[in-house]
Amino acid sequence: MSAPFLPAFASPSQTGMTLRDYFAGKALQASMINLSEQVIGNTPDDWRNFVAKDCYAIADAMLRARSE
Repeated sequence: MSAPFLPAFASPSQTGMTLRDYFAGKALQASMINLSEQVIGNTPDDWRNFVAKDCYAIADAMLRARSE
């Protein structure tokens, strides 16, 4: 999904991160509390890839909900 660029924490000299990235970072914090490698997959890479994709899916849903 291609989300619009919405800057978070922008200043006159910097563009900041996208709001999507900010939301994904917040989702990551919650995911790290609730998930473990044993639940997600057999290898650390499986777990990291799952969490990363899931956090951006949550961020995309947050952006959609924000525009409703």
